[in-house]
Amino acid sequence: MKDRYRLLKPLRPIDGPIPQDVEVFECVDTTGGDGVEPGTHLIIKILLAHDRLDSYDAKRVKLMYRESEVVKNVDHPGIPKAPKDGLFYLRDTGVANEVYCLVQQKIEGQTLDKWLEEHGPISEKLALNWLDQLAESLHAVHQLGYFHRDIKPANVMIKPDGKLMLIDFGAARDITDTYLARISSAPLEDDYNHRLETTSIFTVGYASPEQMIGKGLPQSDFFALGRTFVHLLTGIRPNHLPTNMDTGELIWRDKAKVSKPLADFLDTLMAIAPGKRPQNTASLLSYLQSSLPRKLRAYKLRRDRRFQFGVVIGVILLLIGGHRTGMNWASTHYFDEGSKHLFADRYKEARADLERAIQFNPKNLDAYNNLASTCQSLNDDDCAFRSYKKVLELDPNNWVTYSQLGGYYDFRNENEQAAKYYRKAIEVGEDRAVEAYNNLARIEILQGNYAEAIRLSTKAINISEKVIQKTKQPPEVPAAGYKNRGWAKLELQQYDQAIADLNKSSELGYMNADTYCLLTRAYEIKKDDVQADSNQEICLTSAYTSPEVYEWKMSIIRRFRRDQKKLPESQN
Repeated sequence: MKDRYRLLKPLRPIDGPIPQDVEVFECVDTTGGDGVEPGTHLIIKILLAHDRLDSYDAKRVKLMYRESEVVKNVDHPGIPKAPKDGLFYLRDTGVANEVYCLVQQKIEGQTLDKWLEEHGPISEKLALNWLDQLAESLHAVHQLGYFHRDIKPANVMIKPDGKLMLIDFGAARDITDTYLARISSAPLEDDYNHRLETTSIFTVGYASPEQMIGKGLPQSDFFALGRTFVHLLTGIRPNHLPTNMDTGELIWRDKAKVSKPLADFLDTLMAIAPGKRPQNTASLLSYLQSSLPRKLRAYKLRRDRRFQFGVVIGVILLLIGGHRTGMNWASTHYFDEGSKHLFADRYKEARADLERAIQFNPKNLDAYNNLASTCQSLNDDDCAFRSYKKVLELDPNNWVTYSQLGGYYDFRNENEQAAKYYRKAIEVGEDRAVEAYNNLARIEILQGNYAEAIRLSTKAINISEKVIQKTKQPPEVPAAGYKNRGWAKLELQQYDQAIADLNKSSELGYMNADTYCLLTRAYEIKKDDVQADSNQEICLTSAYTSPEVYEWKMSIIRRFRRDQKKLPESQN
């Protein structure tokens, strides 16, 4: 291999004041092979390992191996390619004991930090285009079980045709169960002095809080992606921007020409808590390509003077048409605004608008229901109960409110009270109360009533599937029912049937951790280590809403830690 590649020029100073771990050169493939034509110009990274026993050298070699795995295995136009034999090493060269080399595609163009110096901050239109491109590239990387760990403008290249390439996977990490178990969740009681065994690699200003303490997650890439676009939109490096001292959030919007929906999305990517960022690249792409465009269109419409004029005329006509009509219109308007705030987790604004909706129409049941949910989120129990009580005074057969009351007690682990209201919701709402069926089934499992749980979850599945046929709703509606039925069967030691139901839940798009934690347990019992490991990764990294799932995750982590302590020091 040493005769195949001829070095042409260094791509960064080799005698600068700061020594580089890896030297980077442009080279030419003199012989060709593996689909590469002779004379092709490539990039070659060269690592000099001076001592085979040196742990620092060993880590650097491991990182280069991971980079080679990514560029060799990820087939995407936004990721550099590499020959199959692009990683090789030479021994006893006289320069070092071992010389490791990684060859990959040479990209024509410039990095985005250089582009930014020449062109200045980007427009929102360009930001959306680039976000979409990088999200697609990142999806290809994450799908194969890797995450980048060092996304920043300097690691993105723009080609002459305007297409972006995500480069420099020298910090990439593979997502293994061992790695995830080491960094997942909060510290255990005996973990405050625990020494992290993961490699901390990051760039200040772009790295997430968890990555800076050695606990990087796939969602850490989303944080860095958000910070990268703040840099591109403002022209200011993130570590040079102020932060909110109470929340740790970046203060940047006043430095960029950007609409609120896009700014909100970037702040979501940069959420301090990983669980508030997108769950995975699939949900990231879905939001970018579906939800965000809709929000941007609505935002532009609301700012359009012609639209605003139309609204004013509409209000005047409604008021002319009668006081009651005008009051109802105002109530509906504030209900809609309050509901938007509620779904965006802006609870104080939601409460103010929903209370206005009720002032204009004291019989607005939907406003009372949403106000109750808002007050729950604000931990104002008196407000929540007053709102629920008012709904039931106005409509004693409101099954939605009974179901919500069940959820209120469910959240507080008051299972008997929760079950009482779920049963009332089913009694009043019958086949409409699918969520109540599912939630009651979960409580029956926790109380050991597995046969009743199977009956309830089967009923929920049957109702949901009929609804799908009639309304063409998405197929994930019955997924929670399959999850609960699989869980009950698992407790009854009906393992094959449990796995069938849990896999069905997964196939239908159930995204919470519950299904995957239960599948992990089932496959472990069946001695299927491959399937158990695969589902364990998703269990540990997925979001959850039920308290029992936290315990399932922690039991996996505790078991892993016990196993690690049993290993010889050399294997830890």
